[in-house]
Amino acid sequence: MKAIFAGSFDPPTFGHLDLVLRARSLFAEVHVLVAVNVQKRYLLSECERVDLMRQVLGDRPGVYVFPWRSLVVTYARDVGARVLVRGVRNATDFCQEFDLAWVHRALDAGLETVFLAAKPCYAALRSSMVREVASFGGDVSTFVPRVVARLLQEKFTQA
Repeated sequence: MKAIFAGSFDPPTFGHLDLVLRARSLFAEVHVLVAVNVQKRYLLSECERVDLMRQVLGDRPGVYVFPWRSLVVTYARDVGARVLVRGVRNATDFCQEFDLAWVHRALDAGLETVFLAAKPCYAALRSSMVREVASFGGDVSTFVPRVVARLLQEKFTQA
């Protein structure tokens, strides 16, 4: 069975990677969609985010990374996926993700959403927090893979 894990990944964190790997242990294929949210301003370009996800996930069997600029339900229909995987860190995340699951279900009644609870070590980890720490020159290597930390350092050194 195919599952989709969509996010903006700005930047990808160890929490994101953990969710992808856990989803892959449950599903034959996990399609990671690097999505565009029109309500967000991004630090990293779409190309950088896709490239980083591909680098940090490597050539793992059954894990595929794609950019996506439309509805996730459209992609699901296109590839025959019936499951969306969403990570939740806390009750606030759950409420937001539950609402999103309802919208997805309204758009495609056959699409299920599976919620994976964040591991406790990632429960407070947010991409926005990583960006803020990096913007002040802080060490983000405990939150993101080395390649991501290097790119963030470059971005904020140039600024």
